[in-house]
Amino acid sequence: MRSRIEGLIGERGVGQVARSGTGMGWMDVWIRVKDNEEARKALRAIMKETAPDAKFSIESF
Repeated sequence: MRSRIEGLIGERGVGQVARSGTGMGWMDVWIRVKDNEEARKALRAIMKETAPDAKFSIESF
């Protein structure tokens, strides 16, 4: 699932995956983006498509 999400992030031009990892039932994907709001919209769509029942959060640093 992580590979598919990362692939869609790249294919759709959401941003650049800077780092990712999984473990203990969690998945982290860090992305460098230019526009936080547009990236959030695109990421919500990607998550709905790839894992419609998954719970997720989007945080900005």
